[in-house]
Amino acid sequence: MFGVIHEEAKILEKIANLSYRIADITEEVANGIQPSADKVFRISYVLADTNQFEKEILKKVLVGGDFDRYKLVDPKNYVIYTTKDVDIDHYPKIKAYLEQFRMELSKKRETQKGTLPWWCLHWPRYKKLFEEPKVIIRQTADRIIAIV
Repeated sequence: MFGVIHEEAKILEKIANLSYRIADITEEVANGIQPSADKVFRISYVLADTNQFEKEILKKVLVGGDFDRYKLVDPKNYVIYTTKDVDIDHYPKIKAYLEQFRMELSKKRETQKGTLPWWCLHWPRYKKLFEEPKVIIRQTADRIIAIV
């Protein structure tokens, strides 16, 4: 029994010595954007174009169905990327859209505590997440599904 465990340990050590750790090849590992009221902040390209939403705070966003093993299918959504640093009054069309959800958006914990305006993403992540190259892995699947 001890010999089998010893052999397994040697194999694992060999794998570790010949492998790269994620921390060795990446700057950061992060969850994607996870807005509360996802259906409010994640909007289709069509909705954005039809309403002539201001593009400066729209960021392309993927959901699991937008990519398959090794390929990007065709993303069709933006996220309205609003943080407390954004002056929402500079984006009147997006503000008007968000106003219809104000009651729902005002229920966020940080909004109720007074630390986050009602029109902000609850957990926006950092802006460079949308601009830098990345490996994207689907969160739920029966096998690894990833794209670069």
